[in-house]
Amino acid sequence: TYKVAKRKARIGRNPRTGEQIQISASQKVKFLPAKALKEVFNK
Repeated sequence: TYKVAKRKARIGRNPRTGEQIQISASQKVKFLPAKALKEVFNK
């Protein structure tokens, strides 16, 4: 199944210049595997 997860606003860094930038709050899709699928991968 899929779930919407909220990400908080945070301070990031531009890797090219090293300058700090503000990253705004956003939402992302999070995958939640079924129990049977977890068992297959953890064998």
